[in-house]
Amino acid sequence: MGKKHKRRWTLVFDPVGSGIDSMLSTRSILTIGEPLQVIGAVLNCLDVPGITRSAADLILSAYADQRTESARVSGFDVIQGITKAAQSLDAFAQETLERAAGTAMLWTVDRWESAFALSRTIGTKQLKRIFQSAV
Repeated sequence: MGKKHKRRWTLVFDPVGSGIDSMLSTRSILTIGEPLQVIGAVLNCLDVPGITRSAADLILSAYADQRTESARVSGFDVIQGITKAAQSLDAFAQETLERAAGTAMLWTVDRWESAFALSRTIGTKQLKRIFQSAV
């Protein structure tokens, strides 16, 4: 392969590899807590207009369907829940959730820790604003 073609392929695929690496690195970002509170706190921190309460419920359900950690909540699983839920929504809502997932994927460990800290103090009133099913 010539240098010109190699450079083109590098420009196309390096960002993809970087995104995959970023996503996989969220597997080591863990907390102990209830998924409802953790996902609620993450969605609160993302502060993305357009994520409806019913979409938040879908995220929680999608998270439960595919989680990889049984005793802890990982950043990876939260992001996977967001992207899986996005697949069952209309195009606008899907794009909104995919962008939110992309933002969370690029969070620093400190940003995740901040969201996890919020999950330990988030109240029922806040959760009812985020989730339709919150009791």
